[in-house]
Amino acid sequence: MSGRGVRRTRSTLEWGVRVFFAVVALTAGYIGLSHTLGYALRYADPAQAYRIASHDGRITALLARTLSGPAATIEDRVRGDRLAHTALHQDPTVVVAATVLGLNAGIRGDTVTARHFLTYAETLSRRELAPQLWAIEDAVARKDIPLALRHYDIALRTSKQAPDLLFPVLVTANADSAVRVELARTLAKKPAWGNGFVDYLSMSGSDPATVADLLRRLVYVGFPVSQGARTTVLKKLLAQGRIDEAWSYYSSLRSGVDRRHSRDARFVQKDTPTPFDWNLREDGVHASIQRGATGGTVDFSAPSGVGGIVLEQTQLLPEGTYRLEGHSLGVLQDEGGTPYWSLRCHAGNELNRIDVPASSQAGGVFSGTFKVPAGCPIQMLELTVRPSEAITGATGQIDRVRIYPVYQK
Repeated sequence: MSGRGVRRTRSTLEWGVRVFFAVVALTAGYIGLSHTLGYALRYADPAQAYRIASHDGRITALLARTLSGPAATIEDRVRGDRLAHTALHQDPTVVVAATVLGLNAGIRGDTVTARHFLTYAETLSRRELAPQLWAIEDAVARKDIPLALRHYDIALRTSKQAPDLLFPVLVTANADSAVRVELARTLAKKPAWGNGFVDYLSMSGSDPATVADLLRRLVYVGFPVSQGARTTVLKKLLAQGRIDEAWSYYSSLRSGVDRRHSRDARFVQKDTPTPFDWNLREDGVHASIQRGATGGTVDFSAPSGVGGIVLEQTQLLPEGTYRLEGHSLGVLQDEGGTPYWSLRCHAGNELNRIDVPASSQAGGVFSGTFKVPAGCPIQMLELTVRPSEAITGATGQIDRVRIYPVYQK
């Protein structure tokens, strides 16, 4: 064979090989491009994504899910099941496909099949919310509260959507004492969602008594209940007139308290106050509590011509006569212009006023009595600064004050 013929044969062979590899490259490129396009469209348009990349099990499963929503027809669900089975054949690890098959089976009333596929879905991934929601419903139907709360915990730890969906349900469930027992055990493990839920419960719970019961249990198991949650529950109990329940809860927080006495005579309490603790009011008057090693002082100051309530504490004094006594520092105003303590019923009527004389009198000691009538179960003890016409305004300090019973009927 001549050299020219050999070159021609080799050239033909080379072109054939090049064409073959070009076809392979184009085919691979098409498959890669279709997969890329399909995957990019998988959430925005699952049907179009499936037309482009029907070989991808994840895309097939997403189309199946669109045919299995709350408004899906029977025909939709049948097609969704077919697609979900196909997706699992394409990729056995596609959790969405297992979820679709489980939920559709549950809607048909086939609990055994639903449990099989949804358990498989949970095995694949705990981050899929739908299997957890079904598992919660299934556990509740079987009255298995610990199992239901285990799935609550999983869902709330793994899904950002779960709190919006599950917190309101869990708030309602808290009304059941059996749920509260198990919920306290779950929260005792200090899950990441725990503090958010407890604060949400304190604000949203319609029955503050059941919320208070859970908060008591949480303190017992070592869960760090926020002071804000405690205060919110106490305010709700008082607003509903449930004073015995309010006091019962408060006394579980502060040992040794007695409703016939005011509390914290020397202003040493440091955490966020509840209504039964000292609360500062600054109605135009600056006030603060300065705390030391052995006690604290209430410091107040007001510009000339300005006055108002600076301090208050809610009382639940039973009917009877009570004595108030205390001590002041730095009160310099003339008689008739000094601060005063008042006790008024929650309804608004004032029971009495006790003046705080200038601190130079009687060594700063002041005292007086209140008589609490029947029909006045909640009272407010208040320290009010009177407006002063002096250029320096009104200033002073209180370093102790208390109320105690003179006698009881």
